[in-house]
Amino acid sequence: MTAALAPRQTPKARPTASSRRPVLEVVDRGLDRRRRRLRRASFALFALVLCALFLVAFAHARLVESQRELDQINGRIAELQNEATQLRAGIEERSAPDYIVGRAEQDFGMTAPGSSVYLRARGTATDG
Repeated sequence: MTAALAPRQTPKARPTASSRRPVLEVVDRGLDRRRRRLRRASFALFALVLCALFLVAFAHARLVESQRELDQINGRIAELQNEATQLRAGIEERSAPDYIVGRAEQDFGMTAPGSSVYLRARGTATDG
């Protein structure tokens, strides 16, 4: 039996970095354009949402400030209404006839009609 010898295989040399070919791909230009459009649209949508949030925050701040001013004005109105009520009560009290007569007699020395008041003059014979 004779053995058939197989041809001897020589090891292949490994390709070096400079001899390697770059991996080539088929570029779909339409897909690239669609991706760019999608990125632009996403960015525009994000910017729009961000602007809307800032607008809502600004509107809310103005609303809070306006509400605070309204509360101050309502408080001032309540104070003035209370003061007006007190002034009306004072006017009614001072408009009463008894009050007017009492002030006239006390402050100005006036007397009611029909009453007689006798005053003595100084330096008369009865003084002294």
